[in-house]
Amino acid sequence: MSARRESEGSVGKNWTIGMKLYAVVGALGALLALASGFSMWSASSMEEDLETALNKTTKKIDLALRIQQNALVARSEQRRALLAGFGQDMATVEAAAKAVDEVIVLNKKRLAEMEPLLVSAEGKKVVADIEQTMDTWAASDDDVVTLLRAGKDMDAWTLAKEQGNPLIAKVDEFADKLLAQQDAFLKSEAEAATATYESIRFTMMSLIVLSLL
Repeated sequence: MSARRESEGSVGKNWTIGMKLYAVVGALGALLALASGFSMWSASSMEEDLETALNKTTKKIDLALRIQQNALVARSEQRRALLAGFGQDMATVEAAAKAVDEVIVLNKKRLAEMEPLLVSAEGKKVVADIEQTMDTWAASDDDVVTLLRAGKDMDAWTLAKEQGNPLIAKVDEFADKLLAQQDAFLKSEAEAATATYESIRFTMMSLIVLSLL
């Protein structure tokens, strides 16, 4: 037993200062390599989260707001046409009808931009619902304008009130739903980036402590 202890003790005694320094430097190098690798992976993960949040989700929120606003502008132009019809101002009726057509085309463009950015089936369904509802409203607006051109102001007003307004209300509701989805995605992405940062911070502090032991 004493011989074994002497052997174990001699192993420690045989370590020169240079060997000990070499071992310490090697251990520190391994820790630094580990820290570097983890930092690169974590930074990449954080960058991806921020990229998604800043360049994709915020763009979807902006598009959703524009789609919602365009629907309201279309309804406003229809009302302008209706008021002009009561005043027999056909030039304004035509100008408002043209403005509605332009807004409808613009909204289709916004919806086309939004569609490839969506990742959830629920989001894609909402966009499809908005597009279908706006198409139905556009057809109804064509009928309103036709009535105004024929001098049937009250019929046009009734059609817009009973058929057109509920459709725009549905579009507004769909857009709110789409915005709520994207707000939830943005919050989730921000939380993921924060969690990655905290993980980097904890790991780096742990490695610093280990290097001092």
